[in-house]
Amino acid sequence: MKGRKVLCSLVCGLTLAATPFASATVIDGLAAVVNGTPITIFELKSLYVDQIRQANLQLSTAEANAAVDRLVRQALQEKIDLILIDEYARRNNLRVSEGQISEAMQQVASNNNVDLATFEKLLAQQGVSVAHYRQELRQQLLMLQVNRQVSREIVLSDEEIASAFRSGRFYRVPFADIGHILISRDGKTDEEAQAIATALAARISRSEISFAAAAQTYSEGPQADDGGKMTGIKRGRLLKELDEAIFSMTPGEVRLVNSAVGYHIVQLEDITFNREMTEEDAARTKMMLMRERQNASLQEFVQGLRKQATISYKIPQ
Repeated sequence: MKGRKVLCSLVCGLTLAATPFASATVIDGLAAVVNGTPITIFELKSLYVDQIRQANLQLSTAEANAAVDRLVRQALQEKIDLILIDEYARRNNLRVSEGQISEAMQQVASNNNVDLATFEKLLAQQGVSVAHYRQELRQQLLMLQVNRQVSREIVLSDEEIASAFRSGRFYRVPFADIGHILISRDGKTDEEAQAIATALAARISRSEISFAAAAQTYSEGPQADDGGKMTGIKRGRLLKELDEAIFSMTPGEVRLVNSAVGYHIVQLEDITFNREMTEEDAARTKMMLMRERQNASLQEFVQGLRKQATISYKIPQ
């Protein structure tokens, strides 16, 4: 089921903690001590148990050992950050209530399209206790609080949002400039309309007639007087058949497209991205840009916590 698949992505890294692991250089014991709090290799391995098991099954012993070492060191950095943020939260009276955790758990269950009782059963099937999962949610909610506090002074200007959209940093909305000729079926059989369009497209491809001249002479479309020129066409605005053809073409290409309206001869002139920004585009870009700035602020903040902390590594870095 779809919800089960989503659930696995949330918790599969926490299951089967008793599975034996093979590693030549990372052995069980202490991985580090952070401000007096010990971090064991066993708990680090339990965070990536599925990946470690796959490495042991699919790789040679040497490759699996190297993969386990990398995963343990990655988990160690994540765990250090969690400890430091947890300490910061306590110093600054940031708390997550049991009610907030229950609400978040209900939301996760809803996102997986199951009720809470079914969600808890699915957790059990993954080998994760409810208590352990609630602790994971507590850490995530605490991180959100810290993130909001760290990034509360971030302000985004309209110019920044527009610039981020135009650059296509987060997503790209394609726009096309085309030449368009319509040969409709009005007063013709389908075979007649197709024959006219096919012959005209061939003449254009052989440069026997320019596209603009062909459009002015033969097109039954509204752009005929303008030589068939259509600019700034946003993907999804035209007929499905035309849309799919246009945005799969290369500049200069001429293609014959059949639709319920008739036969279209299309020449792609250019495709660019993000020409115009709608309110929806602005809101979406603002959200993504804010998330990017928040992540950067949080990383900078955590680096500051690390500089102030006493961290003693017990495994080679």
